[in-house]
Amino acid sequence: MQNGTNSTVTGPASGRANDIQHQLAGLGYSAAATTTVLTSQADTTLTYHGADRRGDALAVAKALGLPKSAVRESSSVSGLQLVIGNDWRAGTAYPKTSGNDKPADKAPASADALNGESKGCMQVNPDYTF
Repeated sequence: MQNGTNSTVTGPASGRANDIQHQLAGLGYSAAATTTVLTSQADTTLTYHGADRRGDALAVAKALGLPKSAVRESSSVSGLQLVIGNDWRAGTAYPKTSGNDKPADKAPASADALNGESKGCMQVNPDYTF
């Protein structure tokens, strides 16, 4: 786990990796460790190495409330690596995104946009319908 909040504008949010490490330990992820290397990263990411670690990464992301888009495969890490970015400078719960963002696994609220009878679409010739 690494603190990636070293912003040139607002400076680092100290102790972020430790805060999240304690949160994970409270959730049963006692093997989580931190590094003292401070970096600058806009978004929080959880990277994993190898397809066999994807399930672990998704479980940790779910426990922290991270979106699936924050989970990425990388050959440059071993195991799992969480970098807390500038999008999560405070608190132990990942900040919720705006209402415009929908989870990738959620069905659309309405299928109207997928209906061929909506305005702007060509009308179907009744001679060719069943």
